Amino acid sequence: MKLVRSLIAAAVTLAAAGAALADINIGVSLSLTGPGSGLGIPMNNQFKLFPKEIAGEKVNLIILDDASDPGKGVSNARRFVTEDKVDLIIGSCLTPVAGAMTPVATEFKTVQLAASPVGGDSPWLFRLPQGNDVMAHAVVEHMKKQNIKTIGFLGYTDAYGELWLKALTPLAEKAGMKIVAAERFARTDTSVTPQALKLTSANPDAMLVVASGSGAAMPQMALVERGYKGRIYQTHAAATQDLMRIGGKAVEGTYVVSGPAMVGEQRPTTIRPRRWRWTSSASTTRPSARPTSSPATPMTPPSRWRRPCRSR
Repeated sequence: MKLVRSLIAAAVTLAAAGAALADINIGVSLSLTGPGSGLGIPMNNQFKLFPKEIAGEKVNLIILDDASDPGKGVSNARRFVTEDKVDLIIGSCLTPVAGAMTPVATEFKTVQLAASPVGGDSPWLFRLPQGNDVMAHAVVEHMKKQNIKTIGFLGYTDAYGELWLKALTPLAEKAGMKIVAAERFARTDTSVTPQALKLTSANPDAMLVVASGSGAAMPQMALVERGYKGRIYQTHAAATQDLMRIGGKAVEGTYVVSGPAMVGEQRPTTIRPRRWRWTSSASTTRPSARPTSSPATPMTPPSRWRRPCRSR
């Protein structure tokens, strides 16, 4: 939580340094349609409460739909930097889309805050969610306590699935576990019956489903429908209401790895929403911005506050 606030404050401060006495323009690319909409729509709802002003400077949010498509994400990023002249890019909520946007942000020396666990070594890229290696470690540690010895893997064919498989494999081997079957599927697939049949026939002690948002329910439902009785794990991209809403009884008892979270109904009214704490942090540092410059002024990489975006 503190890391997110620090990165937002630092990024807005850096943006303000190139836009003193001018509006702060922020380009946001989210998957509002397509397979990733289960993640993009809730994030978009959060941006509806984003502050209109930070430290006396007007904030302009330009929110575009990338339709869960990497190509569209690239188009959005190019529009942000060439037409909208943004000081900061946020997005996308899907790993393949965020990864495709990074070269554009790097080319135009614009800070990108990725809302997904994308990998990469660009000095302009900052990953807000926990890395897949961090989450895979938590999954394996829990599996050890459950005396899991064999694992079945069912994940996306794209970068998110690949990064998770690469993170899980060495950790599982080190813990004395074996991945006995690994099956992949596309985000747009409406059925994973063949993959589910192969995995259930292998009958591993546990299954790891690597999918996101509403798309995380379908593969688990397929495993349960094929009679799988072992433990099922999901990644942090599945920690949404859609998993429960769509999965129903098929997802009861699922282990979902996630960072710290707070249920809205349990939030004390005295606690201010995180987005306003971001504003407070940014307001504290904003006055140090240079007093004379124009929007979207090219800058050097923010190495002093950079945290590597490698999945770890």
